[in-house]
Amino acid sequence: LRAPADSVPAPELTLAAAAPPWRASAMRADDWHMPHMGQPQRISRNYSDGRRTVSLQLTWYRHQTQGAELLAQVPRPVLAGVPQWEEVDVRQRPLVIGARRLRVRESLLQAAGDKLLVWRWYRQDGVDFASPQVLKLRLAKAKLTGGNDGGAEVVLAAAYDEQPAQAEAAMRDLLAAMLPAIDQGLRHVDR
Repeated sequence: LRAPADSVPAPELTLAAAAPPWRASAMRADDWHMPHMGQPQRISRNYSDGRRTVSLQLTWYRHQTQGAELLAQVPRPVLAGVPQWEEVDVRQRPLVIGARRLRVRESLLQAAGDKLLVWRWYRQDGVDFASPQVLKLRLAKAKLTGGNDGGAEVVLAAAYDEQPAQAEAAMRDLLAAMLPAIDQGLRHVDR
């Protein structure tokens, strides 16, 4: 017999190192961070290939509970010296990375003269999707049926000047290098 999920310690979310030329470093306090409620497990790093930088943020909730939910709205505090990002465009779009097809939620953010391209998607019970509404439905079904109500969000972001194509190319390259590690890390915790 398996012990109830809550009686077993949560596995640790891990992420293997990136293959060269990508090198990881800690995100800075003034970097854009995707806010989350509660105390999820989180890995947030900047990756650079020497010319370009992309942030990768991986967040996992073992369970969804009041005040600790993947989709909970988190107010962004106004802090001196920290950019106040505004979402100026959002859409869902398909991506093909190697042989893998993904659907992501793509956002264009702006703070003063700074611009950021953001891709994000969710994983729940081994299935990837871009829609927060689909995630809500899947989590509700899991709660009602006693299934796995854990969930993760994967976020990539990169700055750009005029056109987001430069950021997109860097994000595609990093995602091609890191997607196997992301999959492995989420498989490890989603048991």
